[in-house]
Amino acid sequence: MTTVLLAEDDPEVRKKYAASLEMSGFKVIMASDGLEIEAIVPVTPVDIIVSDTNLESRDGDIACKNLIKQGKLSGVLIIGMSDDGDADQYWKGIAYDFLYKGGIDNLGTAVMPRYEKFIS
Repeated sequence: MTTVLLAEDDPEVRKKYAASLEMSGFKVIMASDGLEIEAIVPVTPVDIIVSDTNLESRDGDIACKNLIKQGKLSGVLIIGMSDDGDADQYWKGIAYDFLYKGGIDNLGTAVMPRYEKFIS
């Protein structure tokens, strides 16, 4: 089963996104901030990281950038997301793709084709 690390600081949004990912067949591990991303990745294999940009403690883009520098995200699909339409600039050189959270009805159906393209 494909494992997604979902990083979102809003508990209601995180729960909604996790449910849609699970309905699309993904196993979901949840994090609420960038420090949790950095703690989870070295000890838990993940295939995909979907992370909000602005998170408590450490932003998602910074956490992923740190893990890339450590060589811990080889072969992992990274998708950044934010309510801020300009936040995609923070993910350049880090994320495979960026999603504007206001345009996401079902995160699972948004992630699936990106993952299929990434692994092909």
